[in-house]
This record gives sequence, C-alpha cells and structure tokens, in this order.
Amino acid sequence: MRQTWLMATVSGPIHPGEGTPRAGDGSPGSGAEPPRSTEGAAPPEEFVGPDPTRAQDPAGFVDQLNRLRVWAGQPSFRALCRFAERRGRGPNAGPRPEPLAPSTVQEVLAGKRLPRLPKLAFVESFVAACLVAHGVPDDEVEAGVEPWRTAWRAIAEQSNEPPTAAGPVVESPAATPVVAPPWRRWSLVVAAFTAGVVVGAAVTYRMSGDDAPAAPRVVVRPCASAGAPDPTGVEVIGPRDSAGKWWVNSPRVALTAGEAEWRAEVQGNTVNPWDLLVGRGVTLVNRRHYALTFTATATVDVTVRVRVQDSEPPDFRHSLYEAFHAGPVPCRRTFEFTAAKSSEVSEVTFQIGGRDIYALSVRDLTLVSRPGT
Repeated sequence: MRQTWLMATVSGPIHPGEGTPRAGDGSPGSGAEPPRSTEGAAPPEEFVGPDPTRAQDPAGFVDQLNRLRVWAGQPSFRALCRFAERRGRGPNAGPRPEPLAPSTVQEVLAGKRLPRLPKLAFVESFVAACLVAHGVPDDEVEAGVEPWRTAWRAIAEQSNEPPTAAGPVVESPAATPVVAPPWRRWSLVVAAFTAGVVVGAAVTYRMSGDDAPAAPRVVVRPCASAGAPDPTGVEVIGPRDSAGKWWVNSPRVALTAGEAEWRAEVQGNTVNPWDLLVGRGVTLVNRRHYALTFTATATVDVTVRVRVQDSEPPDFRHSLYEAFHAGPVPCRRTFEFTAAKSSEVSEVTFQIGGRDIYALSVRDLTLVSRPGT
C-alpha cells in the first residue's frame, strides 16, 4: 500500500539534533503524540523538520537548504546530482529538473552566492534530490518540492528577485563530494499548501541502535615527538596536496586554505558536531590499511571528530571514526585504519560543530596506503 505522507504544523525553533525521539516512543522530543495516518496505519515517530517559510531572507533560505540536506542523511554533492536526475519519473511527478553541478551546490550551501537567492531551478533540483536521497517515492517528490518553491517566490518578491528566476544551473568544474553522517535516516513528510499559505511541514525520524552508534572514542595518545617520521606508504593525500580541495558544508564556517594548511573559523550556534564539516574526497580500496596523519591546533581546547567514510547512501560506511583533543599547542597524531569498502567517492571529514566560536587549523595532512596491503 502506498504510504500517505503525514502533515504536521511546524512550531518552535528548528535545530538539527534537538528533540531527537527515543527509539520506540513515537515522540518528537516534547512528549507530544504524533499525528495519526489518514489511512489508519500506525505512524512512525515524528521529528519536526526544516520549514522553508521560516526563512525571511536569502541567507535564512540557504540555512534551511543546509538543514534539509542534513535531514536527508547529508548525501554528498555528487550523490545529490545523481538523485536530482531521478526527479520526474513518476506518473505524478513534475518536469525534468535542471542538472545540478557539485561545485554549484557547494557554493550555494556555503553562502558564497549570497546575498542573492539561488536560482529557482537550483532549489527545485536540490530539494528533489534530498527527497530522493531519503527514499521519498518518485511520484511524490513534486509535492515535497512545492513548499520550497512557494517560500522561494515569497522571498524573491521581497528581494525584488524575478519570480521566474529559474534559468539553467550552470555546470562548472566538479568539486569534491561532501560527507554524509551515516547514523541518521530521515523520512520526509510533505507539506500541504492552501491558497499559497503554508499548512505545515515535518519529517519522520527513524533511529535504531545501528543508526545511532555511540560517540567515537577520544584519542588520548601523546602527540608525536618533534622530528618523528610519519608512517610510510603509497601517498594518497600528500602534505603539499592542494588545501583548496577541502570544502565546508555551511556558511557558518569560514575556510581559509593555504598550500599545506587550512583554517576553519567556526561561528558557533550549532548543536551537534556533525552540523559543521570540513572535508575532501579520497579513493579507498576495501581491506587496505591506511594511516592518516596531521597536525592540529585550535584557539581553545576542543574535541574534534575525524571520520573517513564512503559517501554513497544508504550505508555511508565508515572506516575511521575517532575523536581527538585540539588546543593552542600544536599536536601531530596518526590514525591507522582499514578501509571498509572500495570507493572512489570516500571522504575525510572533520566534524567541528556543537561549540561556541573558535578556530581550528590542520596542516601537513597525509594519507598513505600502508605497505603489504
């Protein structure tokens, strides 16, 4: 039986990770009973999702797009581009989308095109891709896009943007895909609109023990002594590899990249470590052993999570997931791991959210494939 998407009124501030329901209690974190399915089936647990109508300006709208991507499981930029192409295949689907370019997605989500709104064609394709990434049926995707289309037009009218600014999404050189935190699976709930007025929007959150693993262990091993050699092997990422290959997932992070170092200035105001990411793509080979080495400093004492994973849904299988302390004193550490999957779209990411304002610097990062593997 085809699933009927539930409707719920959005209220209160939306923050990723807040109000996470306990498995099996069917609550959105506030104790409220979830709405009933119109077909009489027992509804899954509810979690209020991003509401585009909360955005009052282009910056707020981009912030909601970032939240939507997180709630879709944070698929990589390249995965989003593939998912966008699936839109329009169902009998009730809308027109074929404009193609997404990974570099365009990165620039829009990082706020590099503000203060202008992203093009309507981009918004339609991006939102559709997020719905598809989570598994919304193809013939129901168009209904999920409509709330975002309506919100875009309302902001465009206030900003004197052309209401039909839906020109083609220009393809530009591909950027490295973004990481996708694997412990989150979201089912989107489509909003209903009446006479152009929002009735509501929500998402369904499903979490099991496998979806939400315990926090990574914090590395307490001492820093490498001065002059100590790094692990040897076949270079995958070199110490002088272009720092410009690194990206961020939110305009809340200002990334400055040099030849062998990047510095992320974090604005704060986030709840979870994975809300803010710095990452880059890498190719891994299943069961091969690797060593990741870098020197990290921070303006304050912080705990940072480092993750190496495949960026393909639905598994987003990780090969390394650990946390380490960083502070004003430089510390060089090595993390050894075995690849869990062969993938040309794996990623190295640093989860830097969930704290107040600070800055993190990473320099001379290397990733090598260890001998004999």
